[in-house]
Amino acid sequence: HIVEALSKSKDIHLVAIGRKTEYFNNVSKALEKHKLCDRFHYLDGVPFQEFPAIYQMAEIFIYPSSYEGFGIPIIEAMASGIPVITYDTAGTREAAGEAAVYCKPGQTENMADIINKLMNDAGFKKSQLEKANQHIRQFADEQIASRLGSVYKKTMEQ
Repeated sequence: HIVEALSKSKDIHLVAIGRKTEYFNNVSKALEKHKLCDRFHYLDGVPFQEFPAIYQMAEIFIYPSSYEGFGIPIIEAMASGIPVITYDTAGTREAAGEAAVYCKPGQTENMADIINKLMNDAGFKKSQLEKANQHIRQFADEQIASRLGSVYKKTMEQ
């Protein structure tokens, strides 16, 4: 769906990081079909410590996962100052709260519209970044330690 959405946007490149799986083969076929191979950049074997630099070079982060548990990459992108587009699922909603722009799986036109809006509407992009900055504060070390301490305290009281 990202490839189809990308085909409706001009001059936007897609960078993907990961292992070559069957999904990669499907993406490759879609890129060929839409004649977008020159706008796709695949990075294999990237060390985890280099992810922040890659995030920070991005304009937007698209995370089209329907099978995610929590969605840590969403938090990483937000922490890097990147607006997030993701599918509206329980795991992504838990990770992103109201700070991401959601689309439903399979709604390519909607995703394309969101991509174009984030790329062309500076006010909208700024608003999303402000929401993300506010949202990720709950994942700060101090917040997590405090909540974990509360859980331990409640457990000990029982």
